[in-house]
Amino acid sequence: MLRKILFIILGVVFVFHFIITSLYNLPINPLKIKYSPIINGYMDPIFTQNWRLFAPDPVTHGNQVYIRLKLKTGNKEPKVTGWIDLTSFMIKRNQENRFTPYNRLVRIQRGAVNAMVRRDEIINKLSEKIKEDDLDRNKYKNIIDNDLTRLQTKHAKKMVNRYSQAYVKNIYPASKIEATQVLIKEIEAVPYSKKQNSNYKPKEKVVTLDWVPYQNDIAPIF
Repeated sequence: MLRKILFIILGVVFVFHFIITSLYNLPINPLKIKYSPIINGYMDPIFTQNWRLFAPDPVTHGNQVYIRLKLKTGNKEPKVTGWIDLTSFMIKRNQENRFTPYNRLVRIQRGAVNAMVRRDEIINKLSEKIKEDDLDRNKYKNIIDNDLTRLQTKHAKKMVNRYSQAYVKNIYPASKIEATQVLIKEIEAVPYSKKQNSNYKPKEKVVTLDWVPYQNDIAPIF
């Protein structure tokens, strides 16, 4: 009996995940627009994908995550470190061996960053249509300015901060860390037509988060 109940529960979870993932990957349609907050609330950041069914999208942006710390000293004023790159090391280790936890760590980092600094494709397209006066903003206000989107951004910021603090826990003694600050740099991919142009500089967008107190209960990544 217990085995049967477990089988039913797993079946329901699988069907739910399959339906949400299918809606996420389908082209824009009325159903997807209506349930966009629910779909993206479930998919981001862990299950985020950068492609759509039958229409793969090339990567248009890359991102780098940096962190700096306030370290306790004998003086009243804490010492502020320089920016530490959290992304390059993870990508290098992941490329050396795909079958390691680094693959998941890279996905968590990128998923959280994308959920925070880049709005959903549906919301972007709706905003463009509203700017072009093709749509009434009041009609879609609940989709563009919804509590779930704000909650998702808040959750993504929390995840990035905790991830970053877990990274530096092995670099500095936890007892000396007072606070941390994360900087996210989003870099536009170089177009193929500009590959040979050494003077071309891709656009960069920098997002600097507020300082947050260091959490001693976070487990180190390494």
